[in-house]
Amino acid sequence: MDKKIVILHTFIKKTEKTPKTAISMAKT
Repeated sequence: MDKKIVILHTFIKKTEKTPKTAISMAKT
């Protein structure tokens, strides 16, 4: 769980320019 959260957090940081994409990926 912790690793997943860290990866997701890093992914969100990388996709700050495209928040819509990050939200779509999080929903999937």
